[in-house]
Amino acid sequence: VRKMLPGGPAHQTFRQQLDLVAAFFLSLKGPQGEAIPLVFRPWHEHSGNWFWWGKMHCSREEYIELYRFTIDYLRQQHQIHQLLIAFSPDVGFTDEASYLERYPGDDIVDVMGVDDYHSLRTKQPQQLILHLEIISELAVRKNKVAAFTETGVTDLAERKYFMEELYPCLNHSDKTRSVAWVLFWRNHDEQQHYVPYLGHPSTDDFVRFTSQDMIWLNDELPDFYGRLKMSEKRQQNIGTK
Repeated sequence: VRKMLPGGPAHQTFRQQLDLVAAFFLSLKGPQGEAIPLVFRPWHEHSGNWFWWGKMHCSREEYIELYRFTIDYLRQQHQIHQLLIAFSPDVGFTDEASYLERYPGDDIVDVMGVDDYHSLRTKQPQQLILHLEIISELAVRKNKVAAFTETGVTDLAERKYFMEELYPCLNHSDKTRSVAWVLFWRNHDEQQHYVPYLGHPSTDDFVRFTSQDMIWLNDELPDFYGRLKMSEKRQQNIGTK
């Protein structure tokens, strides 16, 4: 990390890599050529040590500088403003102070997230509930969105993971229910998958999970963009009158 920061020997290479990221973001357009919103979750799971930007590999100040430089560069150098920035430590925090230990700032972050595979894997649902309630409380106070930014298990065939393990945690309290979304990791193939594929033994469990009143899939969401366009048109009419 230190080498990538301004003044470091890898800083120019880092800027070139961010230019490639920016080009990709700018290539994503809506049907009218408009920029579309994206959730961008850089430097995630920093509270662990499995990534080179993890807690063991850089200081608090270096991590925050890396995070802030990344977002500032995309905003200022490339005028990319459609990103929703998700801050997402992994397990390792037990209260707000430890969650925010490397927080880059309210002016940078939009989503208070958490990645957590460990709690349910180790039969510690109360730990997951604690994590979700911490981010929920922070999101309300900071006027952000709370999200469960990465989770899942690969041994779905042997357990009722969705309804008996995950759902009780999500439905535990008003705070846990306020979490905006859950991101399951990828479905790579029949050996590595986090959501059941057609014919999978846990399909019925997943269908029950998605049938709960508090769980919405993409095709069940309201037409947010249609409402936004109506609101903009209404404001224009008010201005004309």
